Amino acid sequence: MAPSWPEWTRNRKLLIAFGVFLFSATLIWFGAASGSYIILHRPAPADAILVLTDDPDDLNYWQALPLLRSGVGHLVLLDVDNTISPFGSTEIPLAQRFVAATSGDLFSKVRICSQPGLDKASYIGRCLKEYGIRTVLIVASEPHSREAYLRFRYCLPQYHWSVFAVAHPTLYGRRWWRHRQWAKFYLYSWEGLLDFALQSIRSSPPQSVCN
Repeated sequence: MAPSWPEWTRNRKLLIAFGVFLFSATLIWFGAASGSYIILHRPAPADAILVLTDDPDDLNYWQALPLLRSGVGHLVLLDVDNTISPFGSTEIPLAQRFVAATSGDLFSKVRICSQPGLDKASYIGRCLKEYGIRTVLIVASEPHSREAYLRFRYCLPQYHWSVFAVAHPTLYGRRWWRHRQWAKFYLYSWEGLLDFALQSIRSSPPQSVCN
């Protein structure tokens, strides 16, 4: 016997409510999971510690120094933006002065890794070759950690890579929807990961992937 009209209407409302609940729960789960997915923390001892200057507060650098002191790596390579300003200068001299003023007794083990006119993978590759590096620990901010690891492993596959994700509470948190700044870095990081995924489909590493 078919259900009466009021009963059918009630069942329909229950199904809609359950569907809305299931959809909302899926969105919450995906938001939480995707906020954690962009973070990759997989450190390992290495010949060199590569510090990415993707953070405005230099926490990556300050994290690298105790790692170096504890013997996790034997050398710190500081990746410095090599963009040439309209005045013909780069950030390299500023970075050199910063290292000299802050590294203390570790100064002899900290090197600037940058060269104007080359993409990131090229000048970092030259640094690694110059110092005879075979294994590298990347130190990157949490929202940039997975993308950085994937890009370097793709562009410089002859080296063994690991990654140390540095927490930056003012920039990003796993519950990214709670703060506007966190949401901004969440979207930026996913944009980078998706861009890498699309670009890396090509047979050889294009410059846009390895830059």
